Amino acid sequence: MTFAFSEWRPYKSVMNAVQVYSPPRLLALCLGGIIFVGYHLGRRPALMDASPFNPPVPLLFTIGFALILGYGLASLWWLIRSTKGQIWETFHPTRGRVIGAFCLAFVAPLVVVSWLPWLPGVLAVMVIFQGTWDSFSGIGMLLVGTLVAYPLSAMIVRHTYDQHLLRFGLFCLCFWSFYAGHLLWSGIAVLRIVY
Repeated sequence: MTFAFSEWRPYKSVMNAVQVYSPPRLLALCLGGIIFVGYHLGRRPALMDASPFNPPVPLLFTIGFALILGYGLASLWWLIRSTKGQIWETFHPTRGRVIGAFCLAFVAPLVVVSWLPWLPGVLAVMVIFQGTWDSFSGIGMLLVGTLVAYPLSAMIVRHTYDQHLLRFGLFCLCFWSFYAGHLLWSGIAVLRIVY
């Protein structure tokens, strides 16, 4: 019994079948509006009362950050919806998914101080190269971060098969969503060194 090459192609296309990405623009706009209103009614007054030294984000930036966070949440909803019925195909480990999770864990901001994100990967590398037993805690921090970021990375890699630009864009959107969320939640935190 012989198989023609064309008989194998449908199997490959079924295994790598992904849904067409239709940008969730309307949902993103609605979520951005809800985030913006919720921020101005709830979080902004709390930030203004909490500390005069950490002011809230200016209005123009608030609009942009609310839209970025709304688009990030809408894209997350699209990824979760696309994963329905494809649990094993989405979450089984592959090299690309692990590398994506490591990169996401490396650059997802832990905090934002004076508009600058503190990246866990940079902090872990600094700890690792101290040359003490703390090196293991830096490696552990990267491994834990990679495990936490793996589900998101696996969904992005699975549902952007053969769409590398979209994949890169969704990973960038993750970074900017974390960044926007930190600034909207904590305001413009300023690093102060007290002697």
